[in-house]
Amino acid sequence: MDLASKYLQCNPWPRHDHAQVFFVLDTRNPFEQDILKGWIKHHVPGDSKAFHAPHVCLNLSDDRHGIDATPLITELALPEDTLVAPLRVAWLPSQEAINSGPRIRDLVFGDPRHPGAWRGRRILQHAPERIHLIVGAPDTLANLRARFGRVHQTANGDGQHDFADFVARQA
Repeated sequence: MDLASKYLQCNPWPRHDHAQVFFVLDTRNPFEQDILKGWIKHHVPGDSKAFHAPHVCLNLSDDRHGIDATPLITELALPEDTLVAPLRVAWLPSQEAINSGPRIRDLVFGDPRHPGAWRGRRILQHAPERIHLIVGAPDTLANLRARFGRVHQTANGDGQHDFADFVARQA
């Protein structure tokens, strides 16, 4: 199974009658960014400009250290009917790693569920069944703003940044 067949398993484009789609790509490295961008482009029909969509790459994997949602701020000025669709690459550990538990090898090479770009390429080449492309539930900016307003009562001070953080956490 190659990457193109992974792309065919699911379409990242939400069904929409909306004017625009905006993708939030949860990526840890440029390799994951390339995979997700390729997935989006793979499902664009022909030469259609109607399927052009802006995207922002964020590392949402560990929000204990805070998420830098600054790149989202300008994109969140899109029309209210814009759909925000989160995408992510998930990596499964090998069956050997699951059966054996923690290994010294994992200390050296890192967690097999969070490989770096080089290790991710090797996994894709030798064990493509370990990669999964995930589409989060899309929602409109209007709905996200309404949920944000119910949960957070913010003054106008840094409302845009707070809203961007909220959207990043929702993704």
